[in-house]
Amino acid sequence: MGIKAYVDNLGALFGEGFPDKDYTLSRVVTVSRMMNHFFATGVPFLLKNDFKSIYTVFSGGDDLFLIGAWNQILKFADRLNEKFHQFVCKNPGITISCGIAIAKSGTPVDHLAEMAEEALRKSKSGGRNRVTVFNQTLTWDEYRELLRIKDELGDWYRDDVLSRSFLNRLNRFVEMAKRESELLDKLSIPLEAMDLALWRSQLGYQLARNASRKGDDGASKHQSGDELKALNARLVDYVGSYRGKFVIPLWALLYETRGR
Repeated sequence: MGIKAYVDNLGALFGEGFPDKDYTLSRVVTVSRMMNHFFATGVPFLLKNDFKSIYTVFSGGDDLFLIGAWNQILKFADRLNEKFHQFVCKNPGITISCGIAIAKSGTPVDHLAEMAEEALRKSKSGGRNRVTVFNQTLTWDEYRELLRIKDELGDWYRDDVLSRSFLNRLNRFVEMAKRESELLDKLSIPLEAMDLALWRSQLGYQLARNASRKGDDGASKHQSGDELKALNARLVDYVGSYRGKFVIPLWALLYETRGR
């Protein structure tokens, strides 16, 4: 996996970020040097201490390109935004955008760089101050929440509440919810597309079948009707709220649990 990050509107920051009375060469040089310090010193320090399986292709000036394990890259993107936000003293006018590309091992670095660059372009064209992964562009708040949801799904999976087969079926319901949302923005909905609205009931049916599955000990975590309803409501809320973006926690968990 590769990640590219770039400071948003840096030219505007230098051109318009200083009041006329404070616009001096020394201040511009100081800001430029401090920005480079974050990428050339702060990022390598963060990698060395917390993300040892991520490697630097380049990091300096106002951007970076890194490659590494996909699960580490996903976590790093959130930490990068957090650290940068702290570095600029939470100034809402100075933000960062990221593009994350996933590819098979052995993919040439230059091809991975092109994929990450395309994802980064989507983040910038989507409004900047965003991250793009799995072809989905999100705000940083959405991204952090979806990473939390991924951990929640993982807990349910490890506790045998949700099976891998159910997680695979969730892909279909996410796609149905996404297409339903797109059609609702139009003036008319084709009759043949009305089935898309059934994703909630179909999700509930598949969840009930999954939860009634007996484990090795003959018991199931969610035999209770109240527990099943609560879990179903949670999943319907997540898929209904995030639609296509829900593939981020879902696919991340499916990648993580391959071979189990």
